[in-house]
Amino acid sequence: MARPLKAATGKGNVEWTKQQLINAAAKQFAQLGYGGASLSKIREIVDVKNSTIHYHFGSKQGLYEAVTEQLENSLRVFISELEPATAQPPMERLCLLIERLQ
Repeated sequence: MARPLKAATGKGNVEWTKQQLINAAAKQFAQLGYGGASLSKIREIVDVKNSTIHYHFGSKQGLYEAVTEQLENSLRVFISELEPATAQPPMERLCLLIERLQ
């Protein structure tokens, strides 16, 4: 019997699943802290087997590191997008920053 093809996006796609785990974990860590976040709850939110978390990240610490790495990368991109605005007056830069934060 042939195995079903994995979806290009959505459930069944390895990278999509990994990203969903990072997103769910980020919310858990932000709301409950490292100690309060639960791998079981994260697994439940994304609807995957517990082994999926361990496959992608090895442990809770590995998942936490993936979350912080993604946040660092997002912040770098955000800041780099603001750099061209440095020629603008301070009030316009502040308005641009607030707009992008929303």
